[in-house]
Amino acid sequence: KIWIHGGYFYDGSVVRYSDVWAYDIQFDTWTEAVSSSSMQRYNHVAAMDSSGRLWTYGGTYSSVVDTVHVFITEPATTTTVTTTTVTTTTVTTTTVTTATVTITTVTTTTVTTTTVTTTTLTPTTLPNLGDVAEAVLALASIEETQRQASTTLAMQVDNTTADGLLERQDSATFGMVITKALASRSTSFNINFGDVEVELPGPLLEGTPPGGVWGISAALLTENSSAFQLFASDRLFAQPMVSLELYYNLVEVQGQLPESILLSFPVPALPGSVRPSCVFWDEELRDWSTEGLSLVGTTNGTITCATSHLSLFAVMFLTFICSNAAAIFSQEGLQSLLETSWVTRPPAIAIWLTLFVGIGLLAVAAFLDHRHRQDRAQLLRSWESNRQVELHKMRSKELPEEKVTLDATTLKNFLLKHLHSKILLASMGVDLPFLKKLYAIGGESMEQPCAGCHLLQHDLLSCRASV
Repeated sequence: KIWIHGGYFYDGSVVRYSDVWAYDIQFDTWTEAVSSSSMQRYNHVAAMDSSGRLWTYGGTYSSVVDTVHVFITEPATTTTVTTTTVTTTTVTTTTVTTATVTITTVTTTTVTTTTVTTTTLTPTTLPNLGDVAEAVLALASIEETQRQASTTLAMQVDNTTADGLLERQDSATFGMVITKALASRSTSFNINFGDVEVELPGPLLEGTPPGGVWGISAALLTENSSAFQLFASDRLFAQPMVSLELYYNLVEVQGQLPESILLSFPVPALPGSVRPSCVFWDEELRDWSTEGLSLVGTTNGTITCATSHLSLFAVMFLTFICSNAAAIFSQEGLQSLLETSWVTRPPAIAIWLTLFVGIGLLAVAAFLDHRHRQDRAQLLRSWESNRQVELHKMRSKELPEEKVTLDATTLKNFLLKHLHSKILLASMGVDLPFLKKLYAIGGESMEQPCAGCHLLQHDLLSCRASV
């Protein structure tokens, strides 16, 4: 049988056990053994995979779904390291009797013990973690290990007198889990988890009553673990990745934090083409995201990130990839240019259609321009021909006699036109026939009003002279 403990819950004053169940692997049956609260679960599920691991679903109580656990059915080795610090305090007591004064010196020795427990699990062969679903399961396993370590450690801390750190280390297939417990305080506090430093802000700590216990758990995923490779995929990350969980009196802190937590990651020297970015694993998107994170600074091989929530954090390196246009002139590139399979692909068809439409529009525009130029040239030739014929007939006197004979009005108009041409030729450098030709070709231009002004000015001067 495997005995499954339902966990703990905090009722506001004391930590209580939830119910305990026994699972019979052979007959696949569940039996409730102990229930010290009303949080009785049901719908337990257990299954063993091909790797010999037993997966259990803890059941449901009320409307809350309990967690999923995995039992690695191989022996584990536990190493306990105890560090003892001895402090000597001297107390002087004075006893007064009738005749004598006796001074007695009492030496009291206070022993402070910090226990570091390291649990090493024998690695098992994990299945091929090659998709996002496996990443979700891996993260759930990491968080469950952190939760169990924080709960176990918090139960060992005296809530009324402890003011130091109590540390626990757990090694697993995905990396190292370091969990630390400390008494409640009101100032910011820095905690080192290996090479990663976490700064808890004062506003987060000062809002809790005295006598409580904070639990901080950090799961460190190194690059030689399968979980690191799973989350990194084909992208470049600094190591380690850190899954950060925070508890107060065994209750997990969730949601937006009142003030950002600072995480400092060690990074190697970076070339100019690499830019670091603070990211976290978004469980809804099932991908890395930068929402709620900001890069505070990079100093002395350390990158500091600020986060307003808790999750799996990492530093991703963004690289600028140079163009591989030179590969076109390689042997493979030249061979690919001779391939014709791309011609019938949808993007290529769209490009061909765009080119044909553009060529057709250019041909139509060229045809319309050519026809317009022909019409203008024909109009000019017709106008010049008519003008030359008229002048030739007038000069050769081939016009009928009645048309050659001019009355006073016609003669006056002829003289005025001749005079106006002379005036315009003297003032503007062009004569009246040129202006008419210009108007016939392009319509009214800037020279037309100017010529009218010159003629009007000359007519006014003539009138004044006659007066």
